This record gives sequence, C-alpha cells and structure tokens, in this order.
Amino acid sequence: MVEPTEKEMAKSIQCLYKERYPELIECTEDYETLERNCTIKSQNKTITSRIIKILHVGMEEEIWKKLQRLKEVVKG
Repeated sequence: MVEPTEKEMAKSIQCLYKERYPELIECTEDYETLERNCTIKSQNKTITSRIIKILHVGMEEEIWKKLQRLKEVVKG
C-alpha cells in the first residue's frame, strides 16, 4: 500500500520492497501487478513471485474496493 505522497516508497517496508523490486517505482497506476519468475535448475522448478502495488488516497471506501479487487485476483 502506497500513498500518493509517498510515490518514492521511502518508508520502512516500502523501501525494502523497492530495493528488492526496483520496477515498482515505474508502476504509476492505482493498482499494478509485478510478476517475477525464478528457475531452480537443480530441482527443475519455476517459482513465480507476484507483487501488487496499490496507490491509495486514504479513503477507507477506496482502500476496501482495492482490497476486494486484490482478493479476486489472488483467489484460488
């Protein structure tokens, strides 16, 4: 969750995510998904990480709608 005034993601956990996934800074929409695949050759396995960045203004109703959308996306 990122507030519009914090687009640089300089607060605690946001900063950690920004360091791990620098592409998050390029996400400018209200709701964006970043997927990254990692292949473990010794196990012949691919792991997909999905990071979702949600910009919010602070209105509880808006945040709730975006969380409902997130719930639908990750369902199953």
